[in-house]
Amino acid sequence: MEELTKKTESYKTVGILDKTTVHPFDIGSLGDLDHTQASAMSLYVQDTEQKLEVLDDLANRTRHLLDSVNGKFHHKKIRLDREEGLCSYCRAQASLKQGIARVPQVSRTLSRPVGGGAPE
Repeated sequence: MEELTKKTESYKTVGILDKTTVHPFDIGSLGDLDHTQASAMSLYVQDTEQKLEVLDDLANRTRHLLDSVNGKFHHKKIRLDREEGLCSYCRAQASLKQGIARVPQVSRTLSRPVGGGAPE
């Protein structure tokens, strides 16, 4: 269960999972489970691991992109947010919200033709 929690926290840090995701149960009481509850918890953990496994490659690629870009800029930083998209902000500012510059959504950017004509 600890590995699952670490994985979800790393995905939240990268920005591909919501930061408000919580477990549907009290993690502290896992030691007091009977056989049936332990079996159900085991199934929950296996199911969640399979679902999160799909995000492994995306998380690794996103982490490498963010590390690479953030390593090259000393006064700015980018982060990925599920609601706001790719955000850039000045490291010197105390509040992230004050320094955010939003990048247009990729789907809108890619749907425009390069030559300026009408989309096909």
